[in-house]
Amino acid sequence: MVFQNFPRYREEHQLWVIFVVEPPPHIFSLGLVVPNMSFNWTMSYRQDSDIVVAYGDSIELTGNLQSNFKSNTPIFEKKTKLIASVIGNCYDDARRYKEIKELQKIVSIDQYGECGYLSCPRNDTCAHILSQYKFKIAFENSHCRDYVSEKFWSSLNTNLIPGCCLATKSSNTGSS
Repeated sequence: MVFQNFPRYREEHQLWVIFVVEPPPHIFSLGLVVPNMSFNWTMSYRQDSDIVVAYGDSIELTGNLQSNFKSNTPIFEKKTKLIASVIGNCYDDARRYKEIKELQKIVSIDQYGECGYLSCPRNDTCAHILSQYKFKIAFENSHCRDYVSEKFWSSLNTNLIPGCCLATKSSNTGSS
């Protein structure tokens, strides 16, 4: 988001849309400031946005749910490891690292990224490493209404069961 060279005034015929995919606590932690301007529409993960965008898609399931799914048993039988986490920011609002430490009191979790003790480069090698796991911690960097990051969806897309800690309407931290 770069607003330094942004026009101060909107012409009547112009349509301005503010596009935001990260939650407010994360945006403000980066030092980004959204100007107080006349945006016509909002485009974000929020369900009350004019245009709703998300990292993934959801569909309504109807009818016999059993017939809608194929078995993933062969995929999971090949997996040799249980739980992985990949976290790059150890000091965020959601306190993911502390939550993982609490979970480790009852189950072993292999930790990758800046906060972990294992290396997982951001390329196909990391995808191969993570494909050995059944579960991936997919905690959000902020607990804000309607926010579900790419961590959740990428877990599903790579045959990992995401372990989530999502916000409820009453549990939002920071601005929603």
